[in-house]
Amino acid sequence: MAYVPDWERLADALERVTAAGIDEGAAKQNICDAIVDGKIKIRCRVAKEEGGGSFGERVVGTMRNGSELEIPPHLSPRDFDWSKSRPRKPWRRSGYSQLDPPLWRLDWIELFKANVTLVLCSGGGRHYLGDDRERARATEQWRTAWIKRFTERQRCTQKWINFAEIADWCSKEDQSIVPSKEKRAAAFDTLAADLLAGEFEENGRSLVLHFHAATAIRRMTRDWLKDADDHDYDGHCGQSEYLAHCWIPRGLFDRWLAKHRLHDSSGRFQPRGGEVLPRLKKAQRGRPAEYNWDGVKARLATYVAQHGPIQTSAELLQKCADFARELDTKKKRTPDDSTIRDAIETHALNIAAGGVPGKSR
Repeated sequence: MAYVPDWERLADALERVTAAGIDEGAAKQNICDAIVDGKIKIRCRVAKEEGGGSFGERVVGTMRNGSELEIPPHLSPRDFDWSKSRPRKPWRRSGYSQLDPPLWRLDWIELFKANVTLVLCSGGGRHYLGDDRERARATEQWRTAWIKRFTERQRCTQKWINFAEIADWCSKEDQSIVPSKEKRAAAFDTLAADLLAGEFEENGRSLVLHFHAATAIRRMTRDWLKDADDHDYDGHCGQSEYLAHCWIPRGLFDRWLAKHRLHDSSGRFQPRGGEVLPRLKKAQRGRPAEYNWDGVKARLATYVAQHGPIQTSAELLQKCADFARELDTKKKRTPDDSTIRDAIETHALNIAAGGVPGKSR
């Protein structure tokens, strides 16, 4: 079988993105936006150095990582020669004084193929589809607020335990004031190894939820984590953008503690019944927003048919919110948690989702 390179030129990336059903102009702009946002890793070869110079270092003809470049904050398709896969103007070298920085004219740039696939050729690529960027940004803000509320609730109820919290606790296991980076990394390694071994699965289905503002709730599976680790998408072998955002049910956490002979002597993960749970903001007065709950119900049924039943109320809440927003084609409003809970009961959305309870606490 022929070797498939990990990197590709601009024209090859453009061909794959347009094959996903996007017109060429939008596809080019999507690639530019994703490069600016750092979603796609790049590498390059330096053709010529101008400006202040790099203190005698030989750079012409060398291959460099994108991290050594100051990528312009705004890129448009006309900034690139797409056939030659390079910027039309020189880019600054990063880490130098702004008075007279080295400028690199590039022979070519290449994009990390796995990033292009993940960001622009799959479901996650919707973040960059033309006018959808503004809607995606609003959705990301809503998810950020929702995750914050969920996190605050779990600090009281401790029904779900976050991997980053576990790693932080392990880093102070000896009661030291200063956490140990080595112990924290070891805790993440142990959690990753157990996840890859299927320790957090039930009947072959992962019970680990991944909450991140950039994506809808999804389950962290062995294949997904292995892919993140193999390609080092986040630069930390999956620890910063993947494992740190994972949550497991309390029962699995207790089982994990027992397996590794750990004991929560500090009481960090004990429920705090006396604390007041954060309240949601009250909706503004006026006519209540109307949502297409029948459409949401249909989308839930389709999702379940493709991915299996939704098994947690937290996942159900966000799926309902995402689908309701997508179906609100005019204003792209997102219902609050209270509205969603009422709709779950009124329209039996939990039944369409596979029978998950409608309450989230």
